[in-house]
Amino acid sequence: MRRVRSDRGLTLLEVTIAVVLIASVAGGALALLDSSNALTRSVNDQRAAALRVDRALASISDEFRKGSLATAVHLDGTTFGDGESGTGFQIRPVRGWNGSVLTGDLVRYEFELPTGATEGELVRTEGGVETVLVRGITSFDVSRSGNVFVFKASSRSGPTDDRERRASGEIRVMARNP
Repeated sequence: MRRVRSDRGLTLLEVTIAVVLIASVAGGALALLDSSNALTRSVNDQRAAALRVDRALASISDEFRKGSLATAVHLDGTTFGDGESGTGFQIRPVRGWNGSVLTGDLVRYEFELPTGATEGELVRTEGGVETVLVRGITSFDVSRSGNVFVFKASSRSGPTDDRERRASGEIRVMARNP
């Protein structure tokens, strides 16, 4: 009985072609996985930067709305004039009313950027107790326009190359109290 070629097994050429095809498919899958991981890192970096900005602005706007507009001053204690700006502010929260406004201890918000650094932190100080609200902030600014205060914050996340992700935000707040 004569054996048919298909009964004898695979030739070296057929095995080589199969290995090349499997390697190509596996390589494509790995490249897709690597690309997917890079996209995930990029999205996470963008989210981290945006969360820092949101956390800073939400805390400040809430505190400012509870504060007395008459006590909102620069870090050095001078009054905010219309159009003036700074890297922080101080304000006294309104605690109640007894024929006049009763205010609490002075609350200070300050952007601290160490010399030569590109990122700093937003620090809240009340009664001598410092609390770091947010780290990784690249800029913070407060300015006054009439009775409205504008707070701006920026942050970055990720490597310092083309993969770097930035976020910035702005909120306009008017103190509810005189």
